[in-house]
Amino acid sequence: MDKVSSGHGPAEVSQQLAQLFASRGWLNQRLKLDYQGSRYWVSCGPDAFVAYRVNQDWGQSPGAPGWPVCIVTLQRVFDESDLFDRPDVSDMRSPSPTAQDWLAILANGQFKLA
Repeated sequence: MDKVSSGHGPAEVSQQLAQLFASRGWLNQRLKLDYQGSRYWVSCGPDAFVAYRVNQDWGQSPGAPGWPVCIVTLQRVFDESDLFDRPDVSDMRSPSPTAQDWLAILANGQFKLA
């Protein structure tokens, strides 16, 4: 998807994430963090952000050791909420944060480093 809920385009969101990571000394590093009972690996460089949900129950699907839930580049934003924008699952909400959510979570320290 080429937009996010705030109305900002992919390049703006990517730059905001990169600025946030740079201001915290996290740029080009992989962080392992816990957020609302789930574990994630997040990383950001000057041109891309990735949030990867870690499968904490290795015997269960959907992925091992995990799966990407949010990818932001200068050209594109993908997050799991895109998968829930279909009529057959419209009553469900993605369990993972959106790109805009990640900005707020990381900026406000609403996570625990694991």
